[in-house]
Parts: sequence; C-alpha cells; structure tokens
Amino acid sequence: MFTAAHRCFTRARTGARRARPTTIFLLCAMCALGLPACSGKVGHTDAGAGPSLEADGEADGAQTGDDDAAGNPGGDAGGGDASGANPGGGGLDAGDTRIDSGPFSCTPTSCEAQGRSCGRIDDGCGSALACGVCSGGQVCDPTTHQCTDAATLCDMAECGATTDACEGLVGCGSCAVGQVCRAGHCEACVPRVCGATQCGSVADGCGGTLDCLGCAEGEACDAISHTCKECEPTSCLGEGVECGSISDGCGGTLDCNAGGGGCERSESCSQGRCVPTLPPAECVAQGKNCGAITHACTGAKVECGTCAPGEQCVNNECTSCVPTSCLEKNVTCGQISDGCGGQLRCGDCESDETCHQGACCRATSCAAQGKNCGTLDRGCGLSEDCGRCDALNNQVCGAGGVANVCGTCTPTPGLSCLNPRPNQSGEPAWECGDLWDGCKNVRCGTCESGEYCSEHSCTSCPTQADVCTAGVCGTISTPCGNVTCPGCPDGEGCGAGGTANVCGPCPTNLCIGKDCGTRRVTGCAEVSCGAGCGSGQTCGGGGVANVCGSCTPRADACGTRVCGSVWNGCEMLACGAGCTGGARCVNDGAACRTPTSCSDHVGRCGPIDDGAGGQINCQCPDAIPCVGGTCCEYSCGDAATQYGGNPALGCVAGPQTNFPDTCGGIIQCPVCGTPPPI
Repeated sequence: MFTAAHRCFTRARTGARRARPTTIFLLCAMCALGLPACSGKVGHTDAGAGPSLEADGEADGAQTGDDDAAGNPGGDAGGGDASGANPGGGGLDAGDTRIDSGPFSCTPTSCEAQGRSCGRIDDGCGSALACGVCSGGQVCDPTTHQCTDAATLCDMAECGATTDACEGLVGCGSCAVGQVCRAGHCEACVPRVCGATQCGSVADGCGGTLDCLGCAEGEACDAISHTCKECEPTSCLGEGVECGSISDGCGGTLDCNAGGGGCERSESCSQGRCVPTLPPAECVAQGKNCGAITHACTGAKVECGTCAPGEQCVNNECTSCVPTSCLEKNVTCGQISDGCGGQLRCGDCESDETCHQGACCRATSCAAQGKNCGTLDRGCGLSEDCGRCDALNNQVCGAGGVANVCGTCTPTPGLSCLNPRPNQSGEPAWECGDLWDGCKNVRCGTCESGEYCSEHSCTSCPTQADVCTAGVCGTISTPCGNVTCPGCPDGEGCGAGGTANVCGPCPTNLCIGKDCGTRRVTGCAEVSCGAGCGSGQTCGGGGVANVCGSCTPRADACGTRVCGSVWNGCEMLACGAGCTGGARCVNDGAACRTPTSCSDHVGRCGPIDDGAGGQINCQCPDAIPCVGGTCCEYSCGDAATQYGGNPALGCVAGPQTNFPDTCGGIIQCPVCGTPPPI
C-alpha cells in the first residue's frame, strides 16, 4: 500500500505541476486505501485543472465524471476491467477531490457491528475506523481484527516475519548462524559463487564475502556493479544524479549528497532523484500529513511531518495560513508568533519601562511606596524584597495594620518553652522544635545524637529492626536518615509487585511474543528473549520492542550529544565517548557532570541539588539543628559566652532569654538558677 501511494504521489507531482500538494496527497491516500472512484495512476488534465485518475487496466471504464461549471472535463472512470463488461466507478473532477458517481448516500458501519476489537477497518463510506489497540505483548490479527499472541499469528512459521492488521511486522523468530529463512522455515544457507564477469569483494549471501577475480590491465572493478570496465571518470552532475552514491567510473564511489547535493528535509532519494517524501503509511491510511497521530494498531505516537511555509497544521492536515499582525493582537511591544511559524517584533519600551503582556508598563518600588519588609508586587509582573523586621524587638511585618511595613507585636503573655500553654495546666515543657509566641518562632532546644524531635519531645531514632519488618526491602527514609533493609527471597524482587519497598514475585512470562533483547521488572533480574536477529534486522527495528524487524537507522540520531543514548530508528545508540569517573550525563546528552557530595556543601543541610541531575540529603554534625537548609551551630552555651551566663550548663544570666541564632531564627535559653523542666 505504501509503495503504491508513494509512486502515485511522485508521478502526480511530475505530471500535475499546478496541483496543490495537499490535493495530490489526498488522492494518493485514497488510491493506497483502495477507496471508490480511484484507480492506480495519476495523470495530467487539460487546461492545468488538476490531477485526474485513469484506470490501470487494459481497457478504461466508462467516462462518468461530470464537467464542472467552467467546462473543464471530469475525471475518467476508474477500475474498469479489460473486457469492458464491468465499467469502473465514477472518477474525480479535475479541480477537486470529491467522489462523483451520481447521488451518494452512505451509512457508516462501526467496529462493534463488524465484531472487530483492534486495528483499522473501512467504515463502508470511504473512511477508516480505529477499533482499538492490543496490549500485553499481543498483536492484531489482520483477518479477524482480534488481539492474539505473536505465536498464533505466525502459525507454523519458525522464522521470518508476518504482518498485523496495520501492516506492522511481527517477528516469528530467527535462524542460527549458517542458516537462512525460507517460507517460514530455517534451511542451510548455500553460499553464492563468483559470476563469470564479477570482480572484487562480493557478498556470498550467507554473511560472508567472496574475493572474485581482478581486472585486466587498463580496467577497473566497478564499485557498484562489480564488473570490469575501462576507467572513465565521471561526476554526479555528468550522470544527472542528485543524491545517493554512484560509481566514479574507475573503481571508486561518488557521494552525491556532499558539496551542496542531497535532498531537502521534505524529500527522499529514489534512484538518484529527490522526490517528495510521503508521510508514514499510518499517516497515509488516516489521511493525515502533519503533526502527531495515534497508530490505530499499536497506540504509538506517529509523526506525520510538517507543513510548508504559509501553511499551518489543523487537525493533522496542512491548510493555508494567513499571518496575524501586532495591531490585530493589540500588542505594542515585544515579540509574538504570527500564527504561521514566524515571529513579529511589535516595538520597544522606554528605558524605565517593562514590556508586560504585550504593553509597556512602569513598575513601582519599595522605596517609592514607603515599604520596608516582605515582598512587594511592583506591578508589570515584577516583585521586590523590601527587607525584614527586627524580630528580637518583636517587630513583625504588617503588625501595625499596614502591609509591607514593620509594626510592633505583643507576644502572648506568659508563653515560653517551659510553659507552652499558659492557660492550660499540666502541659509539659517543650524540649525541642519551634514555638510561636504570637510574634515569632522561638526555638526550644535540640535533641541529642541518636534522637529526633517528635511532638516537641526528643525520641530515640528507629532501628533497622523497627523499620525492616517482614516483606519490607530496599532503602527506607526515617527522621534520622536512611535505613537499608535486607533483600528479598529467591524468585522475588523489591517492588516487583508494584509497591515500592515491598517484596513481590518476579514474573516468568516477560518474553511471550518477543524474540530478542532483554526485559526486566523492578527488583528482578533481566530475562533474555532471544540470542539476536537475523541479517538486515535489529531488535525493535520494526517499531515493536523486543521483536526483530527491518529498519533504516538515522545516521544523525545523536546530533550534538556527547553522552547518553538515543533511539536511531532501529536501536538505542550510544552517543559520544560517554561519561567517566563517576560523572553523569545531563541536559539530554549535552554534557557530563560530576555530582557533588555533602563535603562540597559545608554548613548546608537537607535536600541539596548535586549539580548533575540528582539530589543528596545532607545532615548536620553533632545533632546541630537544620534550619532552612543551613546547619545552625549557635547554642545556649554560645549565648552564655556572648551575653553572660554559664556556657557549660547552657544557661544565661537574664533577664534576656531570646537570642538570634545566626541562622535567621531565635533561640530561647534558660536563666541560670531556674529549675529544669519536669
């Protein structure tokens, strides 16, 4: 189908110079699908009216296309047989793509009515119906349009491939080295022998090469035909070749893609000529020529290409596009899209203005508004940090009733870490954590090593026995750091059942319908699905993972990547030299970076970006508290040294008990001689 459509498209572009490519594409797609009123050949009509369709049989059918209002002749009838007894259906008018066969009415069928559950079928009215996709490694049977396994579709074949309902290749297995697949069965491969006129190195058809005879003096072995010829140098221009490789006439080859040759992105090379590239077969089948669509059989994403300049993709079809303007969009500054793939520059603003949402805007500031704390919305999509208030003197942002202005706050009377609930009797003192005194957070203390703060009381850290109960595996995060649990029993994997850190059974049916590569599930060992693919095939080459198929790899798949791997259309391809020395590949293969460690972030704690696409969780030493990502080393002993008191006991002389902790917070210390909390 794809070959017929491609041939149709190419011949139409050659024979109908004035026809729109979109019109030709739709005609060819109809031909490829075998829709009514379409034969297999695109011709050229009189007066340049557009492409018409003629029958490919020995005798044309009856002339049934109507003339249009301008007198242009209608298209020839298509599909008549050689006898003329069965005239073809109506042709297509020269200027449009409608089916012209008299009064036409049709009630489309449905997948349910036809008993189809997968693939694509004709709705009986010239359109295609997508009946669903198969999952779990199953494929769509082209006869029944029901999901089945690959082994059933391959029937008795032990090698080669068959096709599913969407013409996708389904691998049936591969042969051992030294064998070839013929009619679905492996046979011993019989190597070819050199022909009487062959020379040079020639493939023997079994994976080896033949060293055929050399040429006489004055002759050279042609690199393409492998025959002896007199040396006659030539060129791509001299041979009229636009692309690909040809013989140089003297035993070598010429690359006709080099030096400015080769085809455009929208073209492909066919027999040395650049021809328009038809979208993938699935796009042709669905009548789409741009954007991404969903494959009717596999559910995979299929790219149908891009539109030409001046066109836009609407519902996956290229249509003419009229660019917009800055005036039409009411935009006076910055850049906007013209709606057709281009950019429009709509003007600049003054030096003290900002372009915001297409208009020039003058923002305010903290100073201009008399603000001294918090974050101020300056307008124009901008903001400014106006500063902080003096928390030690109970200054709080907005406490005086004016936003972004510091005001005096009155702490809750009698509230302290020793008495966190002044109005309730029997409330125990807080050993750790922060207490809101009505104006600010006051730190009530820190816990010893091996403890953590829970509900404002110091609690012992959980042990491995506490965390790693029956069936639990992997690394578990706790308030005191990570705990690693033992592995799972034989036949089970950590997370294999779909629940993280819980042992589950490893599946044994991963390779059903697969014949190459390896597969695995989380926590379980890799399972090999086959030794490899035959000559000319790669694992996944047909678009189905772990199934051997033919494909053409993209030479430029890696692009500018220096590391990582990318799908080249046939297999995962390693790009560049890769990363070494513990470095990681980042930014989609753009660079290798070595991750940092906690030793590179002294004084910081909690989750930290490691600079290589990951994250590390750093702890503070010696039970020093982590405040806002910073290890806060200031203690009541430090306060006693600085403000007076007993550093050894960690108490202060008083009457001041609240002190800045050098980390942006407040620490509350006991007064020497005050009884310890009960």
